[in-house]
Amino acid sequence: MRGRAAPLVARLALLLLALVAAFAPDPAAARKRLVGIVFDDSGSMDGRFHLAAFGAQVLASSLSPEDRLFSIRLSEFEAAIEANPALRDRLAAAATYPIPLAPTITALAGNLVEERPLPGPAAQQALVDAIRDGWTAPPSTDTPFEPLELMLQRLAAETGPEDEAFLIVLTDGKIERGTRFRGPDLPRAPDLARLFAHYRTAMRGRLRADYVLISPAGNASRAFLETVNQQAVAATLLGTFNGTANEGLRVVTDTAGLVDAMLDVIARVSSTDRSDRSDFARIDGARILVDSPFSLHRLTVVVDGPADARLPAVAGTSFSGAAPIEIGSRMAADDVRRNWRSPARAARTSRFAFDPALPPGTVTVDFDRPVGANTLLLFDTQARIELGVVDTGGAPVAPRADGVVEVVAGGAYRIAALLYDRDPAAPRGARRVPFAELPASTAFRGRIEGAAPMPLAFARDDGGDRALAPFGTTVPGRMAALAEFSLPGFVIKTARPLVIEVVPPAAGLAMTIEPAPDCTACRGGDLVDDGRDPAGERRLGTLVIRRSDGGPLGEVRLVPESLPDGLALVPEDRGAVDGPFPLGPGDERRLAIVRRPFTGPPPRGDASLELRLEAVAPLRGSAKVAGSFRVDRSGLSLVYAGVDGAGALSDPAPDDVGTQAAAAAPAVLDLDALSRGIALVFEVRGLFPGERLEAGDVVVPEPGWLAATVVVRPDGRSVAATVSSARCACVLGLLQVFGRLPTGIDAVLAPGGPESARATAPVRAAIDLRTAALDCLLRLLLALAALYALVVGFFVATAYRFPKTAFAEIDRPGPSSGLPARRELRAEPAPRGAARWHYPLIFRHAHQRRDVEGLVIEARPNGATLILADSEPDIQMLGKGRTVGDVRREQPRLATLPVAWGEPFMRPRVFRSLQLRRE
Repeated sequence: MRGRAAPLVARLALLLLALVAAFAPDPAAARKRLVGIVFDDSGSMDGRFHLAAFGAQVLASSLSPEDRLFSIRLSEFEAAIEANPALRDRLAAAATYPIPLAPTITALAGNLVEERPLPGPAAQQALVDAIRDGWTAPPSTDTPFEPLELMLQRLAAETGPEDEAFLIVLTDGKIERGTRFRGPDLPRAPDLARLFAHYRTAMRGRLRADYVLISPAGNASRAFLETVNQQAVAATLLGTFNGTANEGLRVVTDTAGLVDAMLDVIARVSSTDRSDRSDFARIDGARILVDSPFSLHRLTVVVDGPADARLPAVAGTSFSGAAPIEIGSRMAADDVRRNWRSPARAARTSRFAFDPALPPGTVTVDFDRPVGANTLLLFDTQARIELGVVDTGGAPVAPRADGVVEVVAGGAYRIAALLYDRDPAAPRGARRVPFAELPASTAFRGRIEGAAPMPLAFARDDGGDRALAPFGTTVPGRMAALAEFSLPGFVIKTARPLVIEVVPPAAGLAMTIEPAPDCTACRGGDLVDDGRDPAGERRLGTLVIRRSDGGPLGEVRLVPESLPDGLALVPEDRGAVDGPFPLGPGDERRLAIVRRPFTGPPPRGDASLELRLEAVAPLRGSAKVAGSFRVDRSGLSLVYAGVDGAGALSDPAPDDVGTQAAAAAPAVLDLDALSRGIALVFEVRGLFPGERLEAGDVVVPEPGWLAATVVVRPDGRSVAATVSSARCACVLGLLQVFGRLPTGIDAVLAPGGPESARATAPVRAAIDLRTAALDCLLRLLLALAALYALVVGFFVATAYRFPKTAFAEIDRPGPSSGLPARRELRAEPAPRGAARWHYPLIFRHAHQRRDVEGLVIEARPNGATLILADSEPDIQMLGKGRTVGDVRREQPRLATLPVAWGEPFMRPRVFRSLQLRRE
């Protein structure tokens, strides 16, 4: 990472030192082993007690005085139930299994899990003898579940943060109630998972479970195992504490399988890898040779054979000062039952403790007679596996003060496994083990438990002397990394759990701008430079970058979205910010906002200042700050210089313009000037050398009823505002009469220009009123003519006409009249006098009229209108039984009558019948 700040470098160095200290184990730390045995001594174990108890004896003999052994037998639990009526009644009343139940049992009956002290060889031998004699009486008991929970409760309470706990269940049957006492049913699988998770959370150290299940042989084995799987006790227990349901499960069907399973359990408790292949230990007759790549703290040799045989004894060693502690184990009797026979066996455990530990190398142990190939060798080295987290670049992620490592959800990391071994000459008494010293068979494996369980696939990194496993999750929460390494046939070591806190990727980022104390015109993020020293440099403010969240150390990037020309960001600590830079929780970075010397014209108006701070993956988050930057141009002024094109005003020099401005006469606005446009010159004073005006810097607001167009003149320091009008002489004359023409034209420096300033050009209106009056009169006459034509056109366009299919059917009198005559109404000539339509047209519509045999009619919708005054009086209206003359005499004011299609008329001696029809 480039250019990090010196204080941050120092802090990172301290974090790296802390990380090394966290990786390196403390040899003085007290790490004890706690072993809890749940022993099934129910009636179904009759005939198998002795061999199972013999395995427990050998296990007890292999432990050291600093280890702690706890045990509970099923018969002990049932005896406590029988002796405690209150507890018996409480269990009998429970309809479902309470979670947890062990605290209730302990409160009523005391601690039923017994601790077996191991203070010295004599007490340890006495304990082994007590197991032989006390665990083999065959009481008739059931197979209750409660002892298993009681053991989990005791181990959770007794195990310290640095301790390793081992739970060993040895049983030959499924969990079931008998007739001796009633109690709640066995919890179902989901409740079992919740119960075991409760104790896993309460466990401060590490716990591994081993479940040795003695199954019937032959066809009965399948049904037995199906029942065990349905109860899900073993699978849920092992899955909760070991990671998978099969890790630690050992199903045996004969005596050889039970012996092998118990030896595996004993070796696992002693951190020994009991595989057939070994590059580190071998048996050569009566000699055992151990080639250890690590310091050797304890060496234990267990030889066994028939109970009546003489077992090999230690005759000599290649080391001195460590006399063996020998503990004997023996079956009380033969085990005999159907499909199960085990003659009595005996074992001698020889345990060597080295203080100080033996350095890496070869040691030998000689016996007085050859030892068998099944001799159990247990190794305890002071080698330790330690876990840490590194990012994709290989940089360590430092833990917090409480040892928890914080990572970001969605980020890519790797779990690093390092090996340390005791070395008094090394710092902190431990040395880093070079992976080049390890054989190719060295194996690492691990898993993540907690919010996002997952396996860890380790790969050796010999160049870095570590093993690495990819790790990453999008699920926030607390989880633990568990890992172990093994050298086949030698040791298997479990790492102390590494607690990892996966935090949301959101980073609390913030930015503010603080004005410099001497920048009195600055307000917040709005920075103002007085422009008095354009060749110098000035600090205007400070950009403050902060991070307020509690997440892990990360990187951020500063992105100037809009940084005005002339401004620069200079870190106060001189660390570069042009790329990603570190920013941890609570950190603050301060950057000076500096105005550089002007190399050209300064920015005009308010230039936008926008900065964005964004987190670099895997962190997410951003912050923005916005402000502005401008140069104070209060010394600028705007003056009127006269009319362009008048002598010296064409491209005047600055001083020349100033001289003429004071004597500039008002511009005359006459008809000719306004039609072609008159150019008024305005000059801007106080510009920087080399600075030129741009379009839009000077604005002329709309000057009343006139229009103005502004252009920058060639000198770059003045503008020409061309004032004109497209209005007619009549309007301009009226405006002058009523005083609506301006007496001055204003010009201002636009808001986007250097600074606000104003100037006024005096003008005088000189419109020829005679010309304006003639123009008004002509326009009035044209308007009246247009109005008359519009009215005439309206009445003509809206007049009614007879339909094309309308006609008059006339039946004339006389024998030779023939068929009725047909006359088209639209084609009939208009009545006399109707052509003079233009006189009355202004007052009424010119509806179409026709004269049919003296009957004068006018078109109307759905028929016609009879004009009484113009029609012949002798025409009879057959439908009304009266003549036109009668109607006119009776109703002299009635001028018209409506006529419907098909209505008959008659006129003596002219026609017998006349009807208006429409096809």
